[in-house]
Amino acid sequence: MQAAESEILGPESTAATQPGAEPATGSDREVPLSPGTDDQPPGTDDQRGRETRRPQISTLTAELMRHGRTLHLIKSQMATEIPTGLDWGALSLLLQIAAGGPYRQQGLAACTALDPSTVSRHVAQLVRAGLVERQPDPSDGRAAQLAATDEGRAVMTALSAHRDELFRQVLAGWDDEDLATLLRLVTRLNDDVDALRARTAPGAAVRSPKPRG
Repeated sequence: MQAAESEILGPESTAATQPGAEPATGSDREVPLSPGTDDQPPGTDDQRGRETRRPQISTLTAELMRHGRTLHLIKSQMATEIPTGLDWGALSLLLQIAAGGPYRQQGLAACTALDPSTVSRHVAQLVRAGLVERQPDPSDGRAAQLAATDEGRAVMTALSAHRDELFRQVLAGWDDEDLATLLRLVTRLNDDVDALRARTAPGAAVRSPKPRG
């Protein structure tokens, strides 16, 4: 599940820097989501419906924060496998490059919703470690693409196997139906977060989300 992989391998808010890794800077963060606008007039059924859901949303938010701390603990168990000189943010980009690359650096920043300076710093780590290489872009000889090396793919395979085993232990008591429901809902949540990010990106027109059919 790619959404879970992204959570494990690189939320900037919980990145565990390894010895030799470059220190984080103020720009080492995701591009923030901007608050949307409410185009519904006060007192409408839609607004009243949102008010009745407020306690559930608050509880869900608290549980998601707790989930983030749990993921941080799992990452701590995997810390010994991180190559020297890399941090979790760099590994998150390596995962993205290995799974969906090659990418131009600008495109990598866009698809991960990270500040370009953060992507540049992490890419430099990966290139120095021999896990990512720059290749000529076949569509534009003046540009370069980022691709995972054989060593980079081997690192990701080992980390992914360790991560999957940890989650297998966590989910050992879940039946197949519950696991399928979790996968469906987490995927839907991630998709809706991505949609909100796209609507609230600089220059994007903000619209109210359409109800699901």
